[in-house]
Amino acid sequence: MGVGAITAVLNNVFRQEMGVLVTVLTFGIRQIALVFVISVGVAFIASFLPVKKIAAKRPIDAIRKR
Repeated sequence: MGVGAITAVLNNVFRQEMGVLVTVLTFGIRQIALVFVISVGVAFIASFLPVKKIAAKRPIDAIRKR
């Protein structure tokens, strides 16, 4: 809710103060979904790669951190 209000205010500032006749910032379901997908992807990669590296080792080596 706050992001939508800030986006509306900034768009009005861009239109009135700077004379820009197009909508510079947009906020909607597409942007929310995009941020969600990117954050889930980064979290998956950040957790998958170290686990894959540790899983490839023998258990005793993983415990001893070799």
